[in-house]
Amino acid sequence: MTISIVEVYKMNSTYDVSFEKTRDNLTTVKVNGYYLHSKFNPLLEAEKLVEDIYKPHHLHIIFGYGMGYIIEALSKKRKFNEPIIIIDPLLDKGILAKENMDNQYNTHYVSVEKTEDIRGKISNLAGMTNKIHFFISPNYKKIFLNESHKIAQLVNDVQKREMINVSTTMRFALDWQINYAMNLRNINNDMSLNKLFKIYECPIVVAASGPSLSKQLSLLKEYRKRIILICAGSTINSLLNAGIQPDYVVSIDGGINNFQHFENIKLDYSELIYSPLLHYKVRNQFTSTCYAFVPYVRPALNNILKKKMKKELPIIIGGGSVAHYALSIAKYMTSGPICMIGQDLAYTNDQTHSSGNKNNKTIENNNLVLVDGYFDEKVKTDIAFKGMIQTFEEMNNFHPHETFIFNCTEGGAKISGYLQKPFQDFLNQYTVGEVTKASIVCLNSEVQTDLLKEDFEGYDKILNLLKKGLKIIDKEPGPVFSIDGINQIKKIEKKLNILYLETCVDMLLDPITTFAEHEFLPPVDENVHDEFKRIKEYITVLYTESIKMIEKYIKKLNKILKEEGEEQ
Repeated sequence: MTISIVEVYKMNSTYDVSFEKTRDNLTTVKVNGYYLHSKFNPLLEAEKLVEDIYKPHHLHIIFGYGMGYIIEALSKKRKFNEPIIIIDPLLDKGILAKENMDNQYNTHYVSVEKTEDIRGKISNLAGMTNKIHFFISPNYKKIFLNESHKIAQLVNDVQKREMINVSTTMRFALDWQINYAMNLRNINNDMSLNKLFKIYECPIVVAASGPSLSKQLSLLKEYRKRIILICAGSTINSLLNAGIQPDYVVSIDGGINNFQHFENIKLDYSELIYSPLLHYKVRNQFTSTCYAFVPYVRPALNNILKKKMKKELPIIIGGGSVAHYALSIAKYMTSGPICMIGQDLAYTNDQTHSSGNKNNKTIENNNLVLVDGYFDEKVKTDIAFKGMIQTFEEMNNFHPHETFIFNCTEGGAKISGYLQKPFQDFLNQYTVGEVTKASIVCLNSEVQTDLLKEDFEGYDKILNLLKKGLKIIDKEPGPVFSIDGINQIKKIEKKLNILYLETCVDMLLDPITTFAEHEFLPPVDENVHDEFKRIKEYITVLYTESIKMIEKYIKKLNKILKEEGEEQ
C-alpha cells in the first residue's frame, strides 16, 4: 500500500516531522526519520505494548504521547483507574495535539521543562506507596535522548526522596506524637508565629550549618546589628562559638539528637520558633518569647490546637530539613530581601558541617553523586542533600518571595532559581543602619493542667472501637461479609475517623495505615472469596497494629509525664 504524506513541518533544523496514513487508515507520525507508531496497525501495536507497560496500582509516567494510541490503550487496560502522567516535547512545542487528556480520567500532561511541576505531580499521585512505572515510548529515546534521560533521573530522584520520607515517618511517628503531647503546655503559653507576620522590612539572613558558613562568620559578626538573623537548628553552636547570638532560632527536629545541640546552653536573647513536633525538652532552653507554627505536612494540628486552646497557628511550608522551614519563616516575617549563608547542601572540602557544629566530621561515604556547584564546578553531595536542593527549588517556584532571595553561601551546590551574590555585596547593598528585633509582649495564658485529658479519653474510645471491630471481623466466617457485619464496621470507621482528628493520632498511625494499604491492594481479577480473605486480613492487621501502637504510646507518655510530675 502506498503511504501518502499528508503534512510536513520543517522545524528549526532540529525536527523534520511528517504525518502519514497507515494501512488501516489511521495516522502515524515520523520525526527525523523515526516512526512513533506502526505504519500498519498502531492500535494493535499499542495494545501489545500496554500488556508489558501496565502495572496494577502504579503511577504510570509515559514519556512520549505521539498520536495518543498508547495512552488510549493504557487507559482501557487500567483496572483501578491508576493515574497517568504524560510528558512529550512534541506536545510542548505544539507539533502534536493534546487529545483525550482529561484529569477526570486521571491523565495529567506536564511540560518536560517544568521539572518542579513534574516532581510535585509524582509526589502527589504516587503517594507514600511510591509505586511508579516509567516508560519511554518507541523511538522517543532516539529523538530526545537528553530529555528522556533527564526525566528518568528526575523520577529516580523523586522515588528516593519519597523513600526517605516514608522511612522518616515510620522511624519518628512515636516520638512526634510524644512531642506533640508534651509541647501542648508550651504552645498554650507561647505566642503564635502569626504575631510576626510581615513585621520586618529589613534584610534577613538565614544561617545554616554547611561547611561554608565558617568563612562568613566574621562578616556576619561585623554586620550583626544591621540585620535580623535567623538560625536554622543545630547551627546555633557554630554561631555561639563565634560570639554571635541570632534573633531567632528555628527548630523542628523531634529526635533526642536535636535536643543535644541545645542541652548545655541557655538562651535569654534568642527567641525560639518551633513546631509542635519539636523535641519537647528544647523549649526549656529558651527564656525569651517563643513562637509556634504548624508544619504544612500536619495541617490538621491547626484545627486541633485551635479547639484546645483557642489559638490559631500559621501553616508554614517546608521540607525534610529545618533549613527549608527557616527560609519560609524568613519570607513570612519580612517583605525585604533575604539571604542564605551556610546552605552548602554538599560536602565542601569533604566536611559535613561548619566548624563548631557538634555533628561536623570528614565525609567518608563512597556513595556520593556530583551536582552543579555554586561556582559552576561539580561538587559532591548525596541523595538526601539532592532532595533538599530540589525542595528549595520547588519552594521558590510555587511560593516565591515578593522581593529578592539571595544564596550567599559562596560554596556547595547551586540551587536553581535563587540569585547568587557574594555575602559582602549583599551586606553592602541592603544594610543601612541598625535594626531592632521586634518586641512582642507574651501574655502567658492561664496554665491548663488538663490539656491532655480529652486526648486520653479519646484514646480509650479509640481502643474500645478497634477491639470491638476485631471481634466483629473475627466472627465473619465468609465466604463473603454479612450485611450486618459490613454495617457495623462502617459505623466503627465513621466514629474512628472523627476521633482520629480530635485526638491527633493520625501521625502515630500513619506508618501502620501506609503499610496496610500497600500490602493489601486488590489483585487483578480477584474473585469474591479472595476479596473477603484480603479485606478481613487487612482490617485485622490494621486494627491489631493500631491497638499495639496506641497502647505503646500511652505507656511511654505516662512514663514521661510521671517523670515530669504530671501523670494523667
